[in-house]
Amino acid sequence: MSGETIYIDRVSLMSYKLRLFPLNVVLFPYTKLSLHIFEERYKIMIKHCLEDDSKFGVVLIKSGREVAGDAEPFSVGTVARIVSLKKLDEGRMSLTVVGEKRFQITSLLHSMPYLEAFVGKYDDTHSEFDQDDIMEAREALSNYIQILQRLIGGWTSDNDIPKDPVSLSYYIGDILRVDSVDKQGLLEECSIRTRILKATKIVRNHSDKLNQLLSAELKRSSN
Repeated sequence: MSGETIYIDRVSLMSYKLRLFPLNVVLFPYTKLSLHIFEERYKIMIKHCLEDDSKFGVVLIKSGREVAGDAEPFSVGTVARIVSLKKLDEGRMSLTVVGEKRFQITSLLHSMPYLEAFVGKYDDTHSEFDQDDIMEAREALSNYIQILQRLIGGWTSDNDIPKDPVSLSYYIGDILRVDSVDKQGLLEECSIRTRILKATKIVRNHSDKLNQLLSAELKRSSN
C-alpha cells in the first residue's frame, strides 16, 4: 500500500497504533531517557500524548536523519512513558521518559506530521538463565563502571546494578558506551540468558579497550 512500509510480522495479530519518536539512541525497558523537544512535529506529538494520556515508542534510526528528515527506523523499539515534563520558551519541552515494554512494528503510517505505526508485543521467548551468568555479568559491569568513572568521572554504586536477570540485561545495554547498533542487537534479543551473555561479552571487550586508553592516558600524564 502506498505510504506504508511493511515489515515481516513475527508478533501476534493483536496490534495497536503507537506514535513513534525515531532517535539515534536506544531506549531499553526499565531505563530513563532525557529528551529535548524542539521540532514542531514532535511538539505536536507530545501535545497529543499529553491530551489523551498516552505513551509513544522510541525507535533507533536505521537510515535517514533525526532532525528535519524522514527517518527509517529499526522494527523493534521500546514504549516510553513520560515521567516528567518542563515547558520551555517557544513551545520547546524538556522530557524524561522511562522505558516499558518492547514492541515490533508491523506497518508504518505517514498520515500525521509525525511517524506512527501499528505495533505488536515483542516478548522474551526463553526465560532460562544460570545464576553464575548473572554473577559474572554483574562483576564485569562493576569493573566496567569503575573504568568509566576513572576516565570520564561520575558515580554509580554497585548497589545500583540490578540482580533481576531481565532488568540486568537491559541495564547493561543502557550503561554501555558503544555503538547504538550493538545496543539495538541486545534490545532485539529474545532469550534472557543469551542477552546477558552477549552483553557481558561486549562489556568485557569494551573494558579491555578502555583499559588500554586509560593506560595510555596515565603514561602521557607521567611524562
